[in-house]
Formats: sequence, structure tokens, C-alpha cells
Amino acid sequence: MITKLFVCPHCRTQTSFKGNPGERLQVICPKCGKNGIASFPDGQAETISEPGKYAIEIKNLSKYYGDRRHQYIKANDSVTFSVKKGEIFGFLGPNGAGKTTTIKAILRLIHVNSGQIRINGFNMMIDDIEAKKKIGYLPERVSFYENLTPIQTLNFFCELKGADKSIVRSLIKDVGLEDAINRKVGTFSKGMVQLLGVAQTIIGNPSIYILDEPMAGLDARWVKTIREKIKTLNENGATVLFSSHILTEVENLCDRVAIIDKGKIIAEDTVANLNKYLKIKPRLSIF
Repeated sequence: MITKLFVCPHCRTQTSFKGNPGERLQVICPKCGKNGIASFPDGQAETISEPGKYAIEIKNLSKYYGDRRHQYIKANDSVTFSVKKGEIFGFLGPNGAGKTTTIKAILRLIHVNSGQIRINGFNMMIDDIEAKKKIGYLPERVSFYENLTPIQTLNFFCELKGADKSIVRSLIKDVGLEDAINRKVGTFSKGMVQLLGVAQTIIGNPSIYILDEPMAGLDARWVKTIREKIKTLNENGATVLFSSHILTEVENLCDRVAIIDKGKIIAEDTVANLNKYLKIKPRLSIF
């Protein structure tokens, strides 16, 4: 039995159906009531990896924009990669390569046209609510209520997640915002908002962190703070997936890397092996 996502050609509603490989089922769109045929080609049985080895598993993930009357725009095309438990995994690619689309698809913030997504063993097409309870997510563009202070902001997120508010002051200190603890978030620089976003992801002590371009546009001081926080989270047992278009940040942090370009994964390996493959020369960094 496999689960496949289908898009209604009439109203574009996306619905998942279950079937066996080679089976063709008559289905009804839950929104418009139109009939259709769901096909499950041979050889597409759901693949389950070694239990407990991977925190995130993505197989043949595809996302298209457009409709049948016009040419599809492929944001992701059969993206496949896995993130082992306890590692820092880099998702590297130029702007517009499909990094954010992939992350939003992993978290079920957008619907996909096809593919399998598992987080901590949960099938995200079925059990995404349970899976999300153990995920800390930092979006590419962080936004908070500008009239609140950092304490009020994090207290709000503690209430949403059902977490203990006593951790708030220590979180603010951990990300280096203790001097701005009583300022309104609306007066913060981009870097300070980003740091507050990192603090927000830690609430609830998730086992997986998914960070979308966490260092983008920040100066060296803020980059170093976020880099050290990612290392600390990982040392405490967390799995970290973060996207970036900056090769140096991926080199400094990651155990393994997947490189995406034009919606396709073009390489996945350890940083050392990719350095050999890409023939990257040594570099001196001064901090």
C-alpha cells in the first residue's frame, strides 16, 4: 500500500489517496465532486529505510506551479535526500534553486505534486501534526509583532507550544540579546530579529531544527553567534538541517551536504568528499 498526492484538474484541490502498485482507482474530488482515476504505477511502493537511522527522509519530491492549460514551472523535480539523526546537514544552492520550496514542502506548509516525506519515522502526508511537535523551524523571513519586547514575544510562543516560560530569559541571553531585553522588537536590526528567531525555534526543546538561510544578510558578529548556537544544539543531540547559498558556512558547520540547482539535487556527500570532487582550494579564515 502506498500513498500518493493527486491534483484535481478541475479545481486544483490536492488530495492524497492510498493504493497498491499497478492499481487504478476511481476517486472523487472532495471539493468539487468531479470523478477521476488515480493510478499507482508498478515499482513505486513506499520505501522505508533502516528504522531509527534517519531524522528526515525525502524521496522523489516534486512541486510544480501552473495548470494543465499552461506549461508547468518546476520548483522541485524528484528531490531525494536523507538527514541522519544527530548530524548537521547543509542544503546548499544559489538563490532561486529550490531550497525554500523544499523546506516548506518538508514541513507541509505547501502541497507537493508527488513524493514521500518522513520525519522521525512519521509519514508527513498522514502524521504531520505529530511530527511537527519535535521540529524547531526558522523561516527565511522572520517576522514578529513589533510592539512586543523579546520577553513578551517568547512568552507568546511558549503559550502556543505549551512550554515552560521560565526558560525565556535564558534563551534571550543565549542568543546575545540580553542588552535589548526590554526594547520593542520594532526597533531591532535584521540581525537582532534573526537571533530572536533562533531563540523561538529552541522553545520546546525539539529534536530537529530546520533553518532556512539563518545567516543570510548578517554581519560577521551575528553570523558567529548563530553558528555557535547551531553547534551547541547539535552537541546536545539535535539534528540540524539548514539551507544556505554561502559555501563557507556549510563548510564550517556541516557533516554532509546536498547541493540543489534548478530544482534538482546535483550532489550529496560529506564536505570532505565534495571538496575533493569540486577541487576547492584551502582558505585562511581569521575571526
